[in-house]
Amino acid sequence: MNEYQAFYEMVKKWTVNDYRTQKIKAEVIIDMMISEHIEEIVSQSFGKDIKLIAKEFPIACVGQPCIKSEGEISSNRQYASVDFLMSCKESDKPTIYLVELKTSDDSVDGTQLWNMLWTCKQGSNSLYNRFYDIIMNYGINENGNELSTKKYQYTLSKYAIEHMSTLSENVTIFGSERLGNRFDNVKANQEEVAKCILQQGFYQHFHEAEMQILYVSLNPMFKSDIKKLAASTKKEINKKISKRDMVDTDKKAVMDFLESDVSTFVADKHIQLTNLQFGDAMGVWTLISDILSRLQVDWQKWFDEKEMKGGKKYD
Repeated sequence: MNEYQAFYEMVKKWTVNDYRTQKIKAEVIIDMMISEHIEEIVSQSFGKDIKLIAKEFPIACVGQPCIKSEGEISSNRQYASVDFLMSCKESDKPTIYLVELKTSDDSVDGTQLWNMLWTCKQGSNSLYNRFYDIIMNYGINENGNELSTKKYQYTLSKYAIEHMSTLSENVTIFGSERLGNRFDNVKANQEEVAKCILQQGFYQHFHEAEMQILYVSLNPMFKSDIKKLAASTKKEINKKISKRDMVDTDKKAVMDFLESDVSTFVADKHIQLTNLQFGDAMGVWTLISDILSRLQVDWQKWFDEKEMKGGKKYD
């Protein structure tokens, strides 16, 4: 076995062991492995050209108010997030996909489902305005050198380099300088570039876009299970909302939303399900597929001595 194959076997063993260990989020591991291939996986599932916009994209929590205009400052930035934000434009109207990666039925979170449904209800413009607020009013200010804000800046810069070739030379201005004694000058430069990326790039994916939720799962999922999950977690969320300090009219709107017919939201046009397809791809994806298939071993076989030592070995 050469050193590269030995390293691969080591990574596979770690991945499988962590997947089977309590309190470790397997999605984080698999997310890292499939990110490079997520566009191909989703595009092949739906027969469309679907592009990745950003990972861990901020979305509204149930009850957070809609952000109605670009530049509006949010009073609460304690957001939820989705694993992948993806976009497709086959006609004049784009579609935004809120994509969640799931490795088991137990990992599907009811609160997260309602957060995504609430985000869909608010619409794509509010989703864009929320990110605009994070970048312009949080990512570029006195907190602009903190690691959390630098990560938002990195996400925006990465988008520009991958999707806006005409801006590639200028985008290095954004996020690369520290805000210090020249705060006003650096802040002005960063705001100029950020606005350009947001308004000339990001905005085209969001403006009046249709919204869909997509679960990409390692094992088959069914819409009937999603409906049951939404119904079972409704009461808990309702209780949390009732305790919040909100204007009565806002609270009523949220309560009405939670009391809506769950089946309406889980219709085909709102939620899609697909499985990870291994296919016949070669190279790195073949190795990743091998790891993913190892994660699908039935739990009753986990305790076999061979399995506990790492399963099949390759010569």
